[in-house]
Amino acid sequence: MLTIVISDLHIPYHDEDAIKWALNYIVKRRPKKLIINGDLIDFYSISRFPKHPVSADFGNELETTLKVLDKFFGTLKKVKSIKEIVYIEGNHSLRLRRYLWRQAPELSNVPALTVPRLLQLDKFIRVKWQYKAPYGVAYLEQDVIVTHGKRFAANTCERNLQDYGCSSVVGHSHRLAIRHRRLPDGRIISAAEGGCLCSFEVEYCTFPNWQHGLVEIENGIVRIIRKEQ
Repeated sequence: MLTIVISDLHIPYHDEDAIKWALNYIVKRRPKKLIINGDLIDFYSISRFPKHPVSADFGNELETTLKVLDKFFGTLKKVKSIKEIVYIEGNHSLRLRRYLWRQAPELSNVPALTVPRLLQLDKFIRVKWQYKAPYGVAYLEQDVIVTHGKRFAANTCERNLQDYGCSSVVGHSHRLAIRHRRLPDGRIISAAEGGCLCSFEVEYCTFPNWQHGLVEIENGIVRIIRKEQ
C-alpha cells in the first residue's frame, strides 16, 4: 500500500510550481491514501504576531485558499486510486481556534468556524475524509507515526528516533531529512522530515534553509522525495 504525505503549503503563501510538481508526482504514483500533514492554510491574518496591515485580510486569505484547493483537488479527482485523505492539524491551523478563544469565545464552538468547514474539505473530492486534531496528535499509518511536529532543531530526526522508537514522519521544519536506525532485533526504523510546498520568500526570514518535497510510506518503509530545482 502506498501513502503520500505532503506538508506545509501555507496558502496563500504557497509555491505554485512546488504544488504542481507534487500533484504530478501523486498522479504518477497513484497512492491509495493522501495525508496532509498540517498547515494547509497559513492563517496569517489572525496570528498573534505583528502583521502588515495590508496583508492581514482574513477574507482574502480564505478566498485565495479555496481557489487553490479547487485546482488542487480538481487534479486529485483524476487519481482514482485515492480512497482516503487525512488532514492532521498543524500549528497554523491552531491559530483559528486560539483567535476565537481570545477574541470571540462565544463563537469558539460554532461548527462552521472550524478548519474542515471553512475550507469545505469534503466538497472538493468525494473520498473518505479524516481531520485529526488537536495540534500534536499522532496518526499511525502502516506502523509509522505521522504528526505535524514541533521541533526546528538540526537533530530533529535523531530525537524522533529516540522518542518514538518506531518510524515517523513530521512536517513543521520545512526541511527534508531522514535518519535510520537498526534495532537490536534487526528491524530498521526511519525518522523523516517531510519538507514543504510553500514559498521561500517570507518577510520573517532571509534565505531560509527549507526544501520542497514530500514523503512516501509504502509497506512501512519511509522515503523522502525532493523536488529538483
